[in-house]
Amino acid sequence: MINIRLLQLGEEEEFIKLKKESLELIPDYLIDAPYSATPDQVRWLINHPNGPVVTIVLEYDGELLGFCQANIDVANPKRKHMALIKSMYVRRDDRVAGQRIGHKITHDLIEYLKTIGVTYALSGTMIGNHSSEKILADLGFEVIFIDEHFLLKDDGTYVASKYWKKLF
Repeated sequence: MINIRLLQLGEEEEFIKLKKESLELIPDYLIDAPYSATPDQVRWLINHPNGPVVTIVLEYDGELLGFCQANIDVANPKRKHMALIKSMYVRRDDRVAGQRIGHKITHDLIEYLKTIGVTYALSGTMIGNHSSEKILADLGFEVIFIDEHFLLKDDGTYVASKYWKKLF
């Protein structure tokens, strides 16, 4: 059975493993440093579900298969109404294939953000990440900016990205 909810205490190690798994799919030129969160750091985030990092997870039969995270600048009262959706990952698994889980988990994150006073969200995608672009567009996000020179790779070529915004 599919359950989408906040990350809970006791899931720190499993979440760290899932987060590292997600980063294996990202090209090296996009990663500044390896993911190094400790269980204590993840536990701290779990105990602060309204920010600075909100983590929604996908559980299937007791196993974490995905997550969606947003950052909120809770220290700045002028910015705590805005969230930056930074990462979403769903493990390829036949039990959830074809069920639009990426869409559902991102939708549920947005719904949670609304309950804690967030009024709009931003996100970014690398151009060509069609699945993420489709999820954001389907959820009502609009492209607000395209950066053709987002990142300079070692070979001298650039990676382009799209920036998205949604008002709630």
